[in-house]
Amino acid sequence: MSTIDELKELQHELRTHQIELEMQNEELRAINLTLQMERNRYAILYDFAPIGYLTLNHQGRIIKSNFSAAELLESTNKKLLDKHFISFIAPENSDKWHLFFIAAMKQNKRQSIVLKIKQTNSAEIYIHMDCQHNSSIDNDSTLLVSLTDVSERTQNEIRLQQLVNQEHAWRIEQSQFITILAHELKNLLAAIQLALALITESDEIVSIVNKVIQDITNLVQRCLQSEKLNDQQVEVYVENHNLFNKFEKVKKNVSSSERLVINVDSSLMFNTDGQLIYTILLNLIDNALKYSPSESLVMVNVEIKESQFLVITVQNEIGIAGAPDQAKVFHKYYRNKAAHHEIGSGLGLYIVKAMTDLLGGEIIYLHDDNYVCFTLRFPYSNRLIKKD
Repeated sequence: MSTIDELKELQHELRTHQIELEMQNEELRAINLTLQMERNRYAILYDFAPIGYLTLNHQGRIIKSNFSAAELLESTNKKLLDKHFISFIAPENSDKWHLFFIAAMKQNKRQSIVLKIKQTNSAEIYIHMDCQHNSSIDNDSTLLVSLTDVSERTQNEIRLQQLVNQEHAWRIEQSQFITILAHELKNLLAAIQLALALITESDEIVSIVNKVIQDITNLVQRCLQSEKLNDQQVEVYVENHNLFNKFEKVKKNVSSSERLVINVDSSLMFNTDGQLIYTILLNLIDNALKYSPSESLVMVNVEIKESQFLVITVQNEIGIAGAPDQAKVFHKYYRNKAAHHEIGSGLGLYIVKAMTDLLGGEIIYLHDDNYVCFTLRFPYSNRLIKKD
């Protein structure tokens, strides 16, 4: 082959390579244009996002931010660069952020925190931060951060907590007042009873006054018990108790005890809290005596059913107050409208229900046209644990 032919072949190959390079270059320009468009789209999405975005390096310095983040921090993107993020945090939250940042840079999972931010106008701004640790190929660790203004929500939560604290303080103050008032009332009632013992008036007058004193004493006691139940201050102490003895104690502390007919085995033992079961029986029987006709009997029956349950029923005739409302009978402060001729607080049956629940039992209320009946049902193998 001559030199001229070789030069022509070489020229042809070069032309072919040139065309291929031009085609590849065109493809590269198209790819570059696409990448540029995508980059611009990403930049717009990032820079103008409604949520603030920051990128922090391993020292906690800001290396990238968007407009929303700059607005939250009262700055510009340019001024934010290379600034320590901690410089924008309220002093009282700086230690909290420092510990969080160290932990976040060691873990590859999303973590969140709420911080108070300093503002030039002294306004309290709270931001919620979602953070994700990111390690690049060259081991340049960064923290990707999103910022959301949660000032209104946080301030509402703070105000709510303040109200809760105030309510708690008020409850403590109210409880202390009721305790003091109850103590003073008991002292006064004791003084009245002592004075009555010296009066030579008729037994009927003394009996009436003593009944009023007893009613007031019971009222005070129920208020105190209700307060303890509200504040969850009632502790359960389980021991074996003779139920016959409990009923005897109840009879000594209610009016018109001669109207009671109690069917209970004198040797019946029950593993329970003695004070709670006494209070339950006292309130239930006192309620039956108070709201039944004055010449009627109140029937109390105690039995063990199926060797598993202790069942106590208290039945009485319906008096002038009528039968309690089935839906409201155990509600706090509930009193039948026709029952206001008697001293009461509407707490007795509420206390019975609450204490029965504490002992792991249940209470059922039924009535017909003539009688009302309350049934207490407890597991007879009761093994309650003392509450801490």
